[in-house]
Amino acid sequence: MKFSYSLLAIILLQSAQAAVTIRFSDATNSLTGLGDFMSTTATNGLAWGIVVDGDKDGFSTFIATAGLKIEDGADLGTNDFFYYGGSTVTVPGTQGGAGGAVLLSAADVYENLTGSSGFIFGIVWFETGPRNLTEGSLLLPGDHYGLLQNPSGFILPPDGDNVNYSTLFPGSEDVRAANLTMIPEPSSALMVFSFLGISALLTRRR
Repeated sequence: MKFSYSLLAIILLQSAQAAVTIRFSDATNSLTGLGDFMSTTATNGLAWGIVVDGDKDGFSTFIATAGLKIEDGADLGTNDFFYYGGSTVTVPGTQGGAGGAVLLSAADVYENLTGSSGFIFGIVWFETGPRNLTEGSLLLPGDHYGLLQNPSGFILPPDGDNVNYSTLFPGSEDVRAANLTMIPEPSSALMVFSFLGISALLTRRR
């Protein structure tokens, strides 16, 4: 079967650093089944990418707060960095299927990292939702996303190198819905709680 490279979601940024290339689907195996919020069917057209655990402390706070912009090198404020991969598509393979992530190739990744190896990343995708989240969108409280991690760890390849994880997805994929939710930034949450506290005090005085 001829592989259609027109389906590849590619980031190619010009810099002094070489590109890091990560493949999730090929002509035989495909990462598919990424879905929208509360979806039971795979969805094409979802913005996706990876988030790199820059300080190697896990993703317990990954995109926990809104304010992230869906763009290359977005700093999550926790030494974790996001890189945009494109939009989910229907990909070829033995099982084929919609909601697929194919390939990500990004430069400048190691510009933000201290060290040269051992960085874990996760695959993240965002709901289309009422705001039609896409490249350049600013995430707001209440927006939804999905996160896929490899129990053994998706490991970022060294600068200028590549890795193929497509063999992890040899069969049909269950739908993974974007069911995680953004919460307000700490400063916004503090303002909300302050307002609620003042309101409660005024109500009590009445």
